[in-house]
Amino acid sequence: MAVTPEISARLGRTTGHGLAGNIRRHYPAWVSLSCIALLLIANIINLGADLGSMGDVVKMLVGGPSLLYIIVFGGLCVAGQIALTYTRHVSLLKWLTLALFAYFGTMVAVHIPWHDALHGLVVPTRRNSPDFISLVVAVLGTTISPYLYFWQCSQEAEDQRE
Repeated sequence: MAVTPEISARLGRTTGHGLAGNIRRHYPAWVSLSCIALLLIANIINLGADLGSMGDVVKMLVGGPSLLYIIVFGGLCVAGQIALTYTRHVSLLKWLTLALFAYFGTMVAVHIPWHDALHGLVVPTRRNSPDFISLVVAVLGTTISPYLYFWQCSQEAEDQRE
């Protein structure tokens, strides 16, 4: 999974253009428009999966309707983008990533049956439950996101220009 972002980054650094710019320069307009449409669809699905999982987590922690939490999180995200300057918003999001240490804290605080965990790592299991399907969509949606490839390529091109 790390190879595609690396290729995107090198493409941006080498050409000085993002993926969209490179596609526009080397392919017909219908290819660019198709890529934009697919990227838009993927981003909407990814955003929905992320907001849905955040709403479900709050529902598990405090109870209540997850749809309400989804609307609140979506509203906060939009309000942050509108009300804050770009640098302030980026700074806030960087500080919010500290919440990821909760994964490490959970691992330390909870007894983990390591034999079962390692077995599950090597021998995957599959269930046909809505919770399992939701988990797979959430994991894949946050790790395999076309937006990240476009962003990485554009970021490297921008860094080259600076």
